[in-house]
Amino acid sequence: MEYIKNDSGIIEGIAFATKADSLDIDKIEALLANKIAIGYIHFFSPQEKSFWVKLDGLLATHPYIRLSFNNAHGWGTWKDISFLEDLTHAHILTINEWLLEDLSPISSLVSIKRLAFINDAFKSSKVSLAPLHTLKNLEDLSCSGKLKDIEVISHFTKLEKLSHYAMGKGSLEYLQNNHALKKIYLRGSDGICDFSGLGHLKHLEEMTLIRNYKIENLDFLTTLKPVKKLYISDFNKIQTLPSLALEELKELRLVTLKNIKQLQGIADAINLEELSIYAGSKALVPSDLWFIERLKKLRVLNVRFDNAHDQEEFNAFRKSISLES
Repeated sequence: MEYIKNDSGIIEGIAFATKADSLDIDKIEALLANKIAIGYIHFFSPQEKSFWVKLDGLLATHPYIRLSFNNAHGWGTWKDISFLEDLTHAHILTINEWLLEDLSPISSLVSIKRLAFINDAFKSSKVSLAPLHTLKNLEDLSCSGKLKDIEVISHFTKLEKLSHYAMGKGSLEYLQNNHALKKIYLRGSDGICDFSGLGHLKHLEEMTLIRNYKIENLDFLTTLKPVKKLYISDFNKIQTLPSLALEELKELRLVTLKNIKQLQGIADAINLEELSIYAGSKALVPSDLWFIERLKKLRVLNVRFDNAHDQEEFNAFRKSISLES
């Protein structure tokens, strides 16, 4: 058992690279009894069933310790994830470098609130999320890759945060019943051609969309009435922004929109307080952004041009309207 400490020497987590025993659980309980907050426990090798059962007993009173399991991109010593069936009190789970083929053992973890699959967690796009439909208490889901039965996410009615890398589903319409969703992070979204389902999310506050080289308009943004923070990057077929007359929008970041020609729609975001733009578009010149002076609540402004002369001209404009960078 290895203690993971921060720069101040305070224990943050614990790692097991080899076999553990029940005495290790006693040591962890002693740390917790002394008010030492254990944020996570990492496992790099399988353990005996008796250990998992005793760990589950600890989780019954300390459910917010994050459990992390690493299988070295499938080259580790784990055979499967059936041991998870013994961890019914786990609330936070991360599965890393596993190359999973079957998620059925996770279906018994009905107390799970945060679940993350990272770094080649799945073996292929044939892996199905269907077994996860039982996770009714799930609040935070992070995964990557094109997966089967992605629509099962609609069963997670308590889901507040969704992060997905390289999602292959063409439409997000299946999210329309996830009314609790507050944050969405979608990276590598080329497979998505229809974002209209996002307009049904009445509590969506933050949205990040990164890399979609196919979609040609962002008209769906006009339906995101509750959004407060919006970050869009690498949507390279977009030429114009729609009107962002979103009363709740306070923070906007636009990065690498290489074919954008006009950003006038930002002028309708009357309550905007922070704005960052690095479009990377040769078609934009400083005068295209003069509308910014009409944003009376704007407090922070960051705009970057590739051309030094354009940057100098814009910096002079920013200074004239007394905005900080």
